[in-house]
Amino acid sequence: MNNERMIAAVYIRVLKEDQALEENIECLMKVKNKFHYLGYFEDERAIGTKIEYLKLQNIILKKYIPNIENKKDIAN
Repeated sequence: MNNERMIAAVYIRVLKEDQALEENIECLMKVKNKFHYLGYFEDERAIGTKIEYLKLQNIILKKYIPNIENKKDIAN
């Protein structure tokens, strides 16, 4: 039972992190576009780098979600 709770807690945390990452990426894209519009090209590049990092992090997270789901099913 303790194992099931731990797996469920990790699963919920991963899903929340995935959602937060997607929201951060969307927000940063808006900021990046605004900086481009205003002519702050160095800031735009820095934000672009951060967006790419978050997208990579999101891909990695999505890769592990099925593994967590499988462990959750096995625990049940």
